[in-house]
Amino acid sequence: MGRERGVLAPLSVVPNGVDLERFTLTDDDERREARRALGLVVDAPTVVCIGRLSAQKGQQVLLEAWPAVLRARPDARLVLVGSGPDEEMLRTRAEGLDGVQMVGPRSDVPTWLSAADMVVFPSQYEGAALAPMEAMAAGRSVIASWIEGIEESLPYECGAMVRPDRPEDFAEAIVRRLTEPGLADAEGVRGWRHVLATRDAAEAARRVSQLSLSLVESRPRR
Repeated sequence: MGRERGVLAPLSVVPNGVDLERFTLTDDDERREARRALGLVVDAPTVVCIGRLSAQKGQQVLLEAWPAVLRARPDARLVLVGSGPDEEMLRTRAEGLDGVQMVGPRSDVPTWLSAADMVVFPSQYEGAALAPMEAMAAGRSVIASWIEGIEESLPYECGAMVRPDRPEDFAEAIVRRLTEPGLADAEGVRGWRHVLATRDAAEAARRVSQLSLSLVESRPRR
């Protein structure tokens, strides 16, 4: 974007990073243990959506998709984690749907990621989204809106990106991974490897520090 606007100076890009000590790869046993700790049905396929309950985050699109998911997997569970201005509206919509649970704002986000079979981000727009990378750091397949702010951080082999205005596409992507759990698990491992290699917050901080020092050192001395 800078080049498009005529900025010709040298530039460096340091991508956002994830705290890899807080968000770590978890296996099937840890997934079941997380569900027990959270009071979830241990053997139920579980889809988690984490984010502010607002039009921007698109939870209403996910609720529109959910009946199609239930037709394929009646035992599936959907958990919405977060609070926000659309909470009352979303609760009203969720009342008529089986398997939907709204748990409000939580500080134990890594545990909810560990409990999930996949994590869904139906955002309508984003800046530079960190949450999908946190889900990948936990080894979870990610289904997200194909929008700027997410697409550059989610490699295609780590999940699926779909149009933000098409509930049927979200439903299809969710159902495929619920009926092919090996696919979701493989995507989760690839996502974890991607974040480990490219999105470590400690490495990002080190690069910013080095860049800052290089700028200070390059200033002309008086």
